[in-house]
Amino acid sequence: MTAVLAIPADAHARPSCDHDERVWQEIVDELTRRHFFLAGAAATFAAACSRPDTSEHSAQPASRSVIDARGTQQIPLEITRVVCVDGGGDLELAALCGYEVVGYYDRSTVGAPYPDSMQAAISETAVRLEFEPNPETIAALSPDLILLDSSYWADELGEQLTGIAPVLVTARSTDPSPSDWRDDFTYFAEALGHSDQAQVVIAAYDDKLEQLRQDHAASIAATTINLFQTLPDGSGGGLLPAPTRTLFGTIVQAVGGSFATPQDSLVDRLDLVPETIDTLHGDVVVRTAFALTPDAFAALDRNPLWKQLPSVTRGHVSDAAVLVTNFGGPALATACIDVVARAYSLAE
Repeated sequence: MTAVLAIPADAHARPSCDHDERVWQEIVDELTRRHFFLAGAAATFAAACSRPDTSEHSAQPASRSVIDARGTQQIPLEITRVVCVDGGGDLELAALCGYEVVGYYDRSTVGAPYPDSMQAAISETAVRLEFEPNPETIAALSPDLILLDSSYWADELGEQLTGIAPVLVTARSTDPSPSDWRDDFTYFAEALGHSDQAQVVIAAYDDKLEQLRQDHAASIAATTINLFQTLPDGSGGGLLPAPTRTLFGTIVQAVGGSFATPQDSLVDRLDLVPETIDTLHGDVVVRTAFALTPDAFAALDRNPLWKQLPSVTRGHVSDAAVLVTNFGGPALATACIDVVARAYSLAE
């Protein structure tokens, strides 16, 4: 309400002869000044009350915009509970950010546990998800954020999952062309406010990569490598194409190495059959299994075609787990450097 100081209606009337004209005029001027001061103060107060509150108690944004393979996503600023649908790079990102993983697809197996940094992020009561996750199971976990390692699940489950919590695919493109995991990992760590932590772990990875390059320079220049992945049941398998989109392939290329039988697609597999035996050459072969059990490669070892491979006859075979050769982030990639180093050492 605006304060008004009433000025008598006859205030401007000429004074009677009993008053000194000069004194009377001073009274009128004083009343007029008070009127305008109070009116102005009231207007200033009203204007101040109508301005937006810019103090620390004013409303702050509840989310941030992050671009992933599906477009621009609104991701909450306050994140505690997360679900990791793939259990690879998504779990690594959650671990880096300090989130509590309440649900995840468990890629760790016998002989291939998660690195300590990833295991520490998993809640003691975390629910292990199926390979094709049930949205109802995820909804029951009340996550603040759902992370996926690839756009495949986003296409299949995107709408259902988005109805549960914000969904973020830890990849910016669906393009199957070769890429280095460091680019996306750095981007998403920064987008979620953890750029400094990402720089530390990637710097450590880069240092180890450089050490690999120096320790095995001669072997890297002269050796060709194949990556052979067995089937989950161990009954057979095939040569993976030049796995430039896997951790293994990224490392081999980063140090200047080459593959014996490069292919165009990660999905296609060159099966171990008589028609392909002549193309499965190479100085060293790294064979991978989903679980490194004592009999993980038993069926392969009995295969007469396997025994004909030049790298096998020379004993240049190194075993590894799929967990550390295919997809992930800094922790799994650092473990994969050890796999590549063992492979090159066989040819020395």
